[in-house]
Amino acid sequence: MNGTHTQVLLGVFMLHSLGFMLGYGVPRALGYSTRVSRTTSIEVGIQSSALAVVLATRHFPHPVQSALPSAISATVCPARDL
Repeated sequence: MNGTHTQVLLGVFMLHSLGFMLGYGVPRALGYSTRVSRTTSIEVGIQSSALAVVLATRHFPHPVQSALPSAISATVCPARDL
């Protein structure tokens, strides 16, 4: 893998990780139940996939480059839910 692919993988992983962690941690810190916090975490993490698609199409001019973050994001997001 070249440097660009590594950066994309790292970026997608960090986007999802932070989304899931903040989606859970912020509601818990505000006193919401575990159930509400989990639901928020999943919703934020899933919306991160859509954000990855938008950012990729905006910053990678070639369609194959745009598809890569989306494909990785679609794979990482469900794997993080397990």
